[in-house]
Amino acid sequence: MRIRTKLLIGLIVSFIIVILVGLILFKERREDEKMSKMINTYQIVVRGIHDLNTLMYDYLLHKSAIKERIYTQWRELHSSNIDTLASLKKEAPGDIFIIDKLSKHLNDTDSFFNEVQSFYEGRDVLEKDNKQSFLETEDNLLSHLLIRSQTSVSIANELYDVKNKQQNNIHYTAQLSIEVLIVILFMYILLVFYLIDRGITEPILKVKKALESLGKGNLKNKINILDNSEIGYLANIYNEMIENLQNITVSRDLLNVEIEKRNIVEIDLRTSEEKFRTAFELAPYGMALIDTQGRWIDVNSTFCEIVGYSKEELTSTDIHSITYIPDIKLDIYYITQLITKEMKSCSFEKRYIHKRGHLVWIFIGVSAIRDHKDNICYFIKHIIDISEQKNLELRLKKSEQRYKAFFEQSPDGILIVDPETTLPVEFNVAAHTQLGYSHEEFAHLSVRDYEAKETEEDTKAHINNIITKGRDDFETLHRTKSGDIRNIRVTVQMLHLDDKAYLFSLFRDITDYKQMQTDIILKAMLLDASVDSFILLDMTGKILYVNESAYKRRGYTKEEMLNNHISQFNSKKYADRVADRIRELIEKKENTFEAEHIKKDGSLMPVEITSRLINIDNKELILSVVRDITYRKKAEEELKFYTSLLERSNKELEQFAYVASHDLQEPLRKISGFTEILANEYKDKFDDNAKEYMEFIIDGAVRMRALISDILSYSRITTRGKELKLIDTNKVLKKVLRDITTVVEENNAVITYDDLPNILADDSQIYLVFQNIILNGIKYKRKEEAPRIHISVVKEEEEWVFSIADNGIGIDSQFFEKIFVIFQRLHSRDEYSGTGIGLAICKKIVERHGGRIWVESSVGRGSTFYFSCPIKEV
Repeated sequence: MRIRTKLLIGLIVSFIIVILVGLILFKERREDEKMSKMINTYQIVVRGIHDLNTLMYDYLLHKSAIKERIYTQWRELHSSNIDTLASLKKEAPGDIFIIDKLSKHLNDTDSFFNEVQSFYEGRDVLEKDNKQSFLETEDNLLSHLLIRSQTSVSIANELYDVKNKQQNNIHYTAQLSIEVLIVILFMYILLVFYLIDRGITEPILKVKKALESLGKGNLKNKINILDNSEIGYLANIYNEMIENLQNITVSRDLLNVEIEKRNIVEIDLRTSEEKFRTAFELAPYGMALIDTQGRWIDVNSTFCEIVGYSKEELTSTDIHSITYIPDIKLDIYYITQLITKEMKSCSFEKRYIHKRGHLVWIFIGVSAIRDHKDNICYFIKHIIDISEQKNLELRLKKSEQRYKAFFEQSPDGILIVDPETTLPVEFNVAAHTQLGYSHEEFAHLSVRDYEAKETEEDTKAHINNIITKGRDDFETLHRTKSGDIRNIRVTVQMLHLDDKAYLFSLFRDITDYKQMQTDIILKAMLLDASVDSFILLDMTGKILYVNESAYKRRGYTKEEMLNNHISQFNSKKYADRVADRIRELIEKKENTFEAEHIKKDGSLMPVEITSRLINIDNKELILSVVRDITYRKKAEEELKFYTSLLERSNKELEQFAYVASHDLQEPLRKISGFTEILANEYKDKFDDNAKEYMEFIIDGAVRMRALISDILSYSRITTRGKELKLIDTNKVLKKVLRDITTVVEENNAVITYDDLPNILADDSQIYLVFQNIILNGIKYKRKEEAPRIHISVVKEEEEWVFSIADNGIGIDSQFFEKIFVIFQRLHSRDEYSGTGIGLAICKKIVERHGGRIWVESSVGRGSTFYFSCPIKEV
């Protein structure tokens, strides 16, 4: 990589990191502005809630003459706050839960405030009738009104605190991101300086050192830089220059040596040159002279014909340029032997590469020609072309190898038999192992020793028939060494070796194949007996096989369905989907779907198809199991009809429950209200019996109102439940304990709990389950002991199992199921209050979540209520 490119990459990466820091700062500023705007809105809400609370205090402190005006101001401010909260739900969807909670408390306060205002509007009558009762009722109403107002203020403050915390989190996250990126940028700059030092400065110092060494005359010092930059390119040029200088020096030395040699032998060469040249050129075999460096000095025309090159082409190269690369080591070995005088002459076989590209086998003899000082002048080679002989040897060797591989490695038994004695002359491993004999044992067995179908006379007649016809193919039975009978397929033909006739036999054990044929026939019979249709298709959808049920149920013959495309037997609605189904099957390997098939008479047959890919003879096919679902479809239609009737009935029942509860509340309020007025105005005129009857009426109306409210809650568990989402059951339980604080303190109850998991549930309904069971544990306490309740959970396979254990009065085992039935009570109302619907509500909630609920208890020893919730992925 070029130095300029490296530096450019470093600058680009640095620029990207700086841009990231800028983007984070910009994003943090935008989010901060958005959050600040929202916090201002929340401040308006909080101030409005505090203003409502202030008006509430003014209302409580001032006299009735001013209350009406304060009440009007409070109503106007309340309406403004409700509108502001409604707009906030659109701007802050993440705070919908707490906004809804605040809106609900404001509306509850408004409703209760209306009751207080109505109370004051009728105060003249009530105060006149019973001033003490009026004052008690007034204190009770005002205290509850004050509590509700304070609760709204607390929720508003909580909402404002949540947004402040979110703004702080945004500032912290942005600050942390910027610090991390700055650290990364600093480390990256250090890395860039390190790489510049390592990749540029150090190589430049190496080049400087090498050049200084070259200036001193040192030709051995090279630059070792494995880099493709400008410095690496400069180092390579320097190394090539050093190599060229070394070669020039060596060539100069060799030239001096050669001049000296030529001066010494010049006279001898002149004397014998003509005689040697004549013998060299006219030799019937190739001849060549090479120097000690392996370069061709001279070659004759015969050698040029052998390798296809001209004399000029050869003398301009060395022997390695036309030598087959694996044989170069052979050349070097023999030349070394001659140079060290281990051999005076040598001969060997090697391969040259012909000019046309094919290999030429040669037999070569080499001798070293020395001068009077015993130094080698050159080598003379005698070269004979033996390619044709070598090719024949190679073909013969390959033929023998193929025959041996076929004979020894064949999975079929191969046997050469003497027809006169029926003894084996030669056989392979498969021949004796198929029958369980060793090689030595099988060599002494005649055909009659293991033939289990033919008699001796039959075998002789069969052999004579083969000799007459020349060959035969047949099936027979062979007996193994252990006595098993195997089915054998035999192919026999005559073979003549050394003027004698033999039987060349190939035999294969087909026992498993025969059994497979039987199994296939049996499976085909079973498929035909099946009521389902079995259809085999190729990957294009063409029908290859159908069982009897497939074509008979559709009114066709087997021939009418085979080799036709499956889409022809699908209704128009499903015919176009066949190609998509095949693509889907290739992806999934198996699929199940419904379709409609057309019978021959034109009627439609609804079917369910299960298809899968199978492999037969290395070919992928599609096997479809088709089931007639006509009756099932009719049943589904009937089920849809009755389901719609049931849904309509349930809606009508729900509407009835709502209307009944709403309509019943009004007469109950009148009964309760007028009965109380009657009791207050005429209590001095009633005797004790009349007073008792009045108390019965009031108590009955109160219980009737509670019963109607519980029935309505029970009916809405399934229809009005919220969507299930991941909730923290720790938070739900804490909310329950916070809301029942008064009951817990009044009864000195001790409630403990383990860490609880996150579950997929409706938090408001899980709240009711915890509340009902815990309040029951407190209600049904033992007189001599304060209530102690512990909540825990365990994970069992695919569900969470919650347990709520108490030390109360306990339950007899015969009532374990009864307590979860609506309106079933085990105690009278004098002993314990309630409508008997709480545990029924718990059971319905748990079942809506896909769980179960049960109890374990014994009388006097407390109870443990269990309920489960499936573990599901969000």
